[in-house]
Amino acid sequence: MNTLLAVDSDSSSEILSQLTSHQGATLMRVIQDVFPQNAMSETQCAIAFEAYSYRSARLIKSGLAGLDDQAQRAGYADYRSVMWEVDRVELLLRIESTPFFKTLIGALSSVSGD
Repeated sequence: MNTLLAVDSDSSSEILSQLTSHQGATLMRVIQDVFPQNAMSETQCAIAFEAYSYRSARLIKSGLAGLDDQAQRAGYADYRSVMWEVDRVELLLRIESTPFFKTLIGALSSVSGD
């Protein structure tokens, strides 16, 4: 199980357990940037992703890698190293039409109340 998203095994999503620590930390940063008004717990994130399949896990991993690539092209080590929220949001706007972003929003909207 991903140590950053260490929720108890009964509530842990199969998808989240497949992420590396870096991927989990990046996913949590993206969630904070997309839903800044809602402090989502790791358990809420696990619940949101429980309905998604293995294919979605690959989509999420690929999307997180793409986000890191976007950050690297902008001169950062990876997405998490982008210090300013405005710069992270700019990177997110570049990917908002991707299947990764749409999957993320769909999963999280169900538990965020937005």
